[in-house]
Amino acid sequence: MKQRSLLYILLFLIIIGTSFILSGCDGQISEDDLSSFIQTALNDILNDGEETTDMDMEAITENEEVQGENERFSGDMRFYYEQLSAEEQDAYDTIYDGIQKFEQEIDLNLSDEEVIHRVYRAVLNDHPEIFWCDNSYQFSRRQLIFTTYSLLPQYLFSQEEMEAKQEQIEEAVQDSLSGISADASDYQKILYVYRYLIEQTDYDVAAVRENRVGEDQNIDSVFLNRKSVCAGYARATQYLLNELDVFCTYVEGTATERGDAHTWNIVQCDGDYYHVDTTWGDPVFSGEVPDTIPESARINYNYLCCNDEQIFRTHTLDTEYGFSFPECNSLDWNYYVVNDQYYDHYDSDEIWSVIENDIARQQTVSVFKFSDETVYQQARDQIIDEYTRDGMTLIQRLYRRGTISCYHSDNEDETLIQIFWQY
Repeated sequence: MKQRSLLYILLFLIIIGTSFILSGCDGQISEDDLSSFIQTALNDILNDGEETTDMDMEAITENEEVQGENERFSGDMRFYYEQLSAEEQDAYDTIYDGIQKFEQEIDLNLSDEEVIHRVYRAVLNDHPEIFWCDNSYQFSRRQLIFTTYSLLPQYLFSQEEMEAKQEQIEEAVQDSLSGISADASDYQKILYVYRYLIEQTDYDVAAVRENRVGEDQNIDSVFLNRKSVCAGYARATQYLLNELDVFCTYVEGTATERGDAHTWNIVQCDGDYYHVDTTWGDPVFSGEVPDTIPESARINYNYLCCNDEQIFRTHTLDTEYGFSFPECNSLDWNYYVVNDQYYDHYDSDEIWSVIENDIARQQTVSVFKFSDETVYQQARDQIIDEYTRDGMTLIQRLYRRGTISCYHSDNEDETLIQIFWQY
């Protein structure tokens, strides 16, 4: 390695000297050629003179072959890091270390602004615990023989404020996890975190309406302020599940017909991948259900362990930066499947039997999740127009009530019907 490095340096000096001698004879070396030569020498020095043979490359290629799409994803908590090139991973580590040390300027060995943005997002998307800066940043560019960049993170707090908040967050996290056993199943942990965050956090409608960004995009808004928006919900979900040793990554995209920016999670449960959107599970998105119904009954479980087909009715993944995501094809651990509330065909007698049993047990809500829009449309009119009326009559007869009321929530996109009974 030393001999090769000395050889490059000697050649470099010879070329420089020759370029001066020939400069008067129109024999100047171009800047591009000189830059390319120097970069080659530097790469050789940094790589310790190691070479990769054709046989080595064949072995690497063979080891990287996989059987099926999802085998590309190992379940490592650094989901985005795994998808970066070696050069990008070096920059990722540099950025992560710099943010941890509160560096104001982080020098990078990257020369493409889009790549810098891709790597920076990968760092933040893999590390929900980084709450003291967000996606905003600046960079400086220096042009010598070739271009180099420095990243300037936009910190939301001083280092002293960050350290104080970090201690408070750690206490809040430990308190939040005290209600679930480390021996619980993946599904039990996912369900627990989903319910906990929805019940303990208020959706910040004003922040969305006023287009305010800042602290409510990070976990401190959830664990300290108890008020957040989708980014805070998703990062808190990721943080808690990772603490419980459940794979959970943060994903970005859009939702609703307007294409609003949105974030949610992909989790791994018992070996399969599922989408989880804690934000849309919040009762604030079930506006037609009155507050007189207990919040625990108004939680929307449509976004707990759903597959691609279900989530993509309303959500779209952002693939702008070239990241890939595991396919979510299973419904084995979908909330409605687990709780026998999922129907792939319409049987009116079966539906009425469920309603009768729910009322006999004084259940607050009867839930019917249908596999697709066709089955949903077959069931909708009879359930809403006939069975809600018959259910109220049954409540009057069983519990000798006078005037009673019930409420229903039906959503065609979710193919979900819920009836809320009041006894």
